[in-house]
Amino acid sequence: MGAMTRHDESPAHSASTAAGVVERLADAPPAVALGALATMEESGLDDLSAAEALATLEAWERVLGWAAVGRARAVRATARRIAADRGPTRGTLMLDQEISEEIALALHVSPRAAAAQVSFSEELDLLPRTTIGLLSGTLGLPHAQVVVDLLTSDDPLLDDDVRGTLERQLITYAAASSATPAQLRRRGQQLLLTVDPDGARRRRERARRRRDVSVRPDDHGMAWLSAYLPADVAQTCFS
Repeated sequence: MGAMTRHDESPAHSASTAAGVVERLADAPPAVALGALATMEESGLDDLSAAEALATLEAWERVLGWAAVGRARAVRATARRIAADRGPTRGTLMLDQEISEEIALALHVSPRAAAAQVSFSEELDLLPRTTIGLLSGTLGLPHAQVVVDLLTSDDPLLDDDVRGTLERQLITYAAASSATPAQLRRRGQQLLLTVDPDGARRRRERARRRRDVSVRPDDHGMAWLSAYLPADVAQTCFS
């Protein structure tokens, strides 16, 4: 006679199962946490304490960072494989467009969104400490995006040693201070001033040339008016 399988689960048992999963999440690597989180039923989550629910949320955030690295690696490998298959006869712009279109079709996103993913995957490859932080769960994806934005742009064009030093400082600051992404960005801009003070003036001038006002239609006869302005002018308009 085969073993009987119980399909119904009491709320008390469901809650205790969810709480038991939470106990295993604190120090679990993201890959392990994903497996544990997948066993949790929504009904069990409703009975968790606030602290347990927050622990579950933090675990999912670690999983998102881990998955972002995996996706970036897959995007990078795909882009390089397509480039190799096309051969050296393609121009750079045409090849980039073809890569974006291929990835866009696979992911059901726009070519522009696909191009952004390709850029992020290549930029993340320059930042090994950021990648490790995402894989271990010590650095959140929004914070990693800030580090990538600050340290991989063409202006300032940083050499590997300077980029590595700034990356270490930013990750240490994020971990030690529980900084928000906005606070981390401000800290990064301060650090950049120390290594490229002349660049700050160039970036301000270039940003000012990009000032813009735009209108975007919305539903119900409404529209959004947006402006990209120098900070003092924007504050005056708001006031």
